[in-house]
Amino acid sequence: MSRDRPFFLRVAAHRGLVGALLGALAGVSVGCVPAETDDGFERREGVFRVVLVPDTQCYSLLYPEILEAQGQWIEEHLADLDIRAVAHLGDITENNEAAQWDVARRAFAPLVDSVPVVLSPGNHDLGPRGSAIDRSSMLEGFFPLGEMAAAPGFAESFRGEAGNTAWFFEGERHAYVWIGVEFAPRDAVVQWVHDVLAAHPERIGIISTHAYLDADGQRYDHTNGVAQAFCPYEYGVAMEDANDGQELFDGAIAPNANARLVFSGHVPNGFAHRVDSNEAGADVHQLMADYQTGTRCPETGGDGNGFLLALELEEDERSVLVRVRSYSPWLAEFRPDHALEFSVSAP
Repeated sequence: MSRDRPFFLRVAAHRGLVGALLGALAGVSVGCVPAETDDGFERREGVFRVVLVPDTQCYSLLYPEILEAQGQWIEEHLADLDIRAVAHLGDITENNEAAQWDVARRAFAPLVDSVPVVLSPGNHDLGPRGSAIDRSSMLEGFFPLGEMAAAPGFAESFRGEAGNTAWFFEGERHAYVWIGVEFAPRDAVVQWVHDVLAAHPERIGIISTHAYLDADGQRYDHTNGVAQAFCPYEYGVAMEDANDGQELFDGAIAPNANARLVFSGHVPNGFAHRVDSNEAGADVHQLMADYQTGTRCPETGGDGNGFLLALELEEDERSVLVRVRSYSPWLAEFRPDHALEFSVSAP
């Protein structure tokens, strides 16, 4: 991907320079925000954010500086962008090996004391060399549950597992419960997700997992007779106990009146959004993003160039306006083609 900035960003940079010069002369800031923070993000009372980090396996393997840039950007902007939760959508590593987990820890551990950090292991985070032939993972060794449990907003975990956790955070007007779910979740995990949502009906329910929507924005469904690349049932963990996206929706999301948002990754070069109703008739927005360029990590080019999703939330008494923005702290660039805006109702 070219590092040339889109026209609107070049204009923004130019205006930022002019604003800085005028501000220095007049002793005041110019525009809606001070020039030194005129980076394309709005800073306004009542607007807060959550950040989604999809599929970083190639950064952990070959480009640690990109993953560290993502983590550093989040840490530096926790306060001024009012970031209230961070979620990794899985495939934190490429091969489920210590050196790669160490890169991930350096990037995300500094956030744990400040905000909920919701980690959902992907297929590459499971099994020997990320093979997903079983559910063994080094996640717990680098993000111990005891450390996570002491973090702000931690609510509970499934059977003491760091890869299935539930978190609380508060908005300006509404409360939220965010559940991080393993790749190809087991039957008991799906039931646990259902029960956590049901136990907190007053909170807006958010679920993040790894494999949920395919490249066409359809939920993974191994029973529909349609071939879907990277279906969870293609992996060894599914030989014993697993569920795909449709089964997670049917078993945990649709039955709960407070379920509103589902986030996932897993699909190279993927970006998709769909809306369905839960059984109470409320819209459930489901979003998938993955910026890796293919199924193998390229040795040149930086792979996905560090793009993540910064979701801006703005509440009123009855709903939450969600603005999805794709941004790379590595390139300091946006992807306008991956921008969305929608509303979800409060329970």
